[in-house]
Amino acid sequence: MCHRSGSQDRENTYSLVNEDAGFQEVRVALWHDSPAVFGNIFLGEVKIPINSLSPTQENSTWYFLLPRDSAARNTKGDLGTLRLNIQYTSDYVFNSQAYDSLRNLLLQSTGMEPITSSVAWLLGEVVAQKQDVVQPLTRVFLHHGQIVPFVSALARHEISKITDTNTIFRGNTLVSKCIDELMKLVGRHYLRTTLKPTLDTIFRDRKPCEIDPTKLQQGESREVNLGNLKEYISSVLKAIFNSALSCPPVMCQIFSELRELANTYFPNEREVRYSVISGFVFLRFFAPAILYPKLFDLTTEQIDPATHRTLTLISKTVQSVGNLVSSRTSHQNFREAYMQEVFALCETDKHVDAMRTVSKFFLKKICFVAAFFCFGYRERTENEEINHVLGVDQLSLSHVATD
Repeated sequence: MCHRSGSQDRENTYSLVNEDAGFQEVRVALWHDSPAVFGNIFLGEVKIPINSLSPTQENSTWYFLLPRDSAARNTKGDLGTLRLNIQYTSDYVFNSQAYDSLRNLLLQSTGMEPITSSVAWLLGEVVAQKQDVVQPLTRVFLHHGQIVPFVSALARHEISKITDTNTIFRGNTLVSKCIDELMKLVGRHYLRTTLKPTLDTIFRDRKPCEIDPTKLQQGESREVNLGNLKEYISSVLKAIFNSALSCPPVMCQIFSELRELANTYFPNEREVRYSVISGFVFLRFFAPAILYPKLFDLTTEQIDPATHRTLTLISKTVQSVGNLVSSRTSHQNFREAYMQEVFALCETDKHVDAMRTVSKFFLKKICFVAAFFCFGYRERTENEEINHVLGVDQLSLSHVATD
């Protein structure tokens, strides 16, 4: 029996007439419609012996797609070999009640004094890779509504031991990794609404943005590329600075706790209250998402090297903004001279102050969102305040993006 159909209807029905009687099997071939010059692509076929089907009831069976009959193809010659490195892990999962005692023991960690005597902390110390325990711990505490007090207790312990404020939460400690994991869990939609429109434009337009003189392609203009890069940077920063009210509440609560801890332990160093937040928001959240958008579900496209280079340059700039918030000087150090030139476009005191101001108000607003969910939020007053700052920011960003 042979019947070809291009229909994608899953309910196709074929009726057999008398002259079709006597066949021994049903063969179903699957093809992929392709506009390419080589025509449609064969994906595989299924051969179903008639004697395996019951004539009195519906037959529902899964079949593997198989290659074409070996008799119809040339089997001579070596097709090569494929070497696979496969790791197989088998986990036994019991009913939820079987984990009650362990779960309760973990949840008691938030009230343990000191936190270093808690089960959650000790798990982070005994495992070879902290990430192996960070993922389940974060999910458990988040599910039971205890992630904020848990992270706060870990942060209080770490910040109380700090002697150099420049190193706060900059290492791969348990609390830093827990906050990273939390941002990945609850911040994906926030990233999509904030970054995806600009990233989609970058993927669609594919404007050249290379500004390293040693990497320019023949016929490219460095001035044109620099203008393209500044346009993208401006769009990304504006999107970030206007996104505070979209930040997930649990992230806002965490950042508010970090800010209060900084005020408590470093009351005479006002910049610390911003650096403890900017390190996560800019350096460990937005910058990695821009650099690796596929890992954060911001695109499914295959990113070509030129576009990846554009994302790298934008990500570096976002990181520099995060460092600028807590910097005591207006000078940012880059290993590459051409990146210093990008930042130099807004390096006058006026522009740096404006950029630093709008960044701080963005971070403040994130913390105020936590107050909104807890105590009620004077949205109109705060919106008027930040809109005023963003108005100043238009001037500062114009020097990053259009001068």
